[in-house]
Parts: sequence; structure tokens; C-alpha cells
Amino acid sequence: QSRFSGVVVQVSASEYDPVKFA
Repeated sequence: QSRFSGVVVQVSASEYDPVKFA
């Protein structure tokens, strides 16, 4: 589950990237 959590964190960081919404 730790492995899955790591993937979710990476995806979230990409989806909520400030530059993407700039």
C-alpha cells in the first residue's frame, strides 16, 4: 500500500502543479 500511496502523491503533485494552473 505504501507503493500505491507513493504513486498517488506523484500524480497529485502533477495534477496540482502551480505552473499548470498559472
